[in-house]
Amino acid sequence: MFTSVAHWDREYICAGSSWWCWNYSGRTKSLVFLGERIHQRGLGPTLIRISQFSVEALSEAIRFMLQPEVKSRATEIAALIENEDGVGAAVNAFRQHLPPKIMRQNIVPIT
Repeated sequence: MFTSVAHWDREYICAGSSWWCWNYSGRTKSLVFLGERIHQRGLGPTLIRISQFSVEALSEAIRFMLQPEVKSRATEIAALIENEDGVGAAVNAFRQHLPPKIMRQNIVPIT
């Protein structure tokens, strides 16, 4: 069964699927960053830029995602982030970097 995805989605990550990004517009820097991080973590093939897109490149990406090591790594990452509170962590990180003057104002504490 082919259980890889070609886009970013937390549910797929938590399901332990491998992922692949391709930069269809050539302008999306966040997608380039994401594609590089996916590959660095062993979760998917390198990003394919639109200028490099071909049947061969797509075939190679699919073969990469079907490797047992990639599926295993995706399952490991899924276990790490399954119970992660990304929104809460982002809010706490934001609050930690607020100037003290702003912190003394009417900001509702997170419980």
